[in-house]
Amino acid sequence: CEECGAKLRDTIVHFGEKGALDMPLNWAGAIKAAGEADAIVCLGTSLKVLKKYRCLWRSGKGKQPKPRLYIVNLQYTPKDAQAELKINAHCDTVMMTVAKELGLQV
Repeated sequence: CEECGAKLRDTIVHFGEKGALDMPLNWAGAIKAAGEADAIVCLGTSLKVLKKYRCLWRSGKGKQPKPRLYIVNLQYTPKDAQAELKINAHCDTVMMTVAKELGLQV
């Protein structure tokens, strides 16, 4: 860090990498948001790291229904079978189409 001199650390877990963090940053915020979500949209991820965080994928048991899952990715993910919709395409192409349908200029 240019201000305090502390070592910067990468919080991204790249393919094939274990990662240095026990839990993602802002874990409490992620759990809260997942608990309130009625849909989860995953763009351009294999979901191989996130699959181990079961609390993000509510089981549908209890009072809260399981959120609908939408995936945009070129390759298979472990969550494809649970997805309401899986689009095998480039994220930029899909998101440009979505923006156009919503009347957003990109």
